[in-house]
Amino acid sequence: MSQKTETVQPSQMESIHALTAKRLNHTRTIDVMEELNPHPGSQGGIVLVCGPEGAGKTTLIKRMVETTLQRGLSQTNAKAGVIPAVYVLAPVSGGDGFSWKLFYHRILAQLGDKLGAHPRATNGYSLAALRTAIERCLRERQVRFLIIDEAENIVRQTRNKHQLALQFDALKSLVNQCGTQLVLVGTDDVRQLVSHSAQLARRTHVIQFEDLKDLR
Repeated sequence: MSQKTETVQPSQMESIHALTAKRLNHTRTIDVMEELNPHPGSQGGIVLVCGPEGAGKTTLIKRMVETTLQRGLSQTNAKAGVIPAVYVLAPVSGGDGFSWKLFYHRILAQLGDKLGAHPRATNGYSLAALRTAIERCLRERQVRFLIIDEAENIVRQTRNKHQLALQFDALKSLVNQCGTQLVLVGTDDVRQLVSHSAQLARRTHVIQFEDLKDLR
């Protein structure tokens, strides 16, 4: 008796690929969490999450944020106002250089500060005042992770290496005194933020994403 051979239809193959992608995403999310978990609470901790566009960095980082928030529910219930993780996009200002005022406004909005309620609310404040407000909120909200997605926008809107070093120092100083871990997510251009210092580059934890095409 001959054995019947079944042909896998294109629609079935799409379903198989979809399930495989979900499994890969779930596994990668766990991997990212495991790589980040040894570092929370370390003052001035820096993590780069790098990879090509379309590699799934944003999707997985958002899942990581959701997981962190869920794990922190008991802490949040115990003390109102606690925000374990804050996720923001580095803005493209459309002007000449990176807009720190717009960036600070986005962070304050995620932190629930009154200065972040409306964009115009920050117009009358200096950058130093906005930074002070963010530092205060990071401490009060007990933020473990400050996650900046599309961080390559900071690099691409900076003219030279000296300015790039200053930009990174400004980022790092935001979290230095707050026990918050800075997570920069973006393309491999993000590595330029720490390339000005060999010592800093060695101290920075890098999570490298592969192109999804290489995983098929």
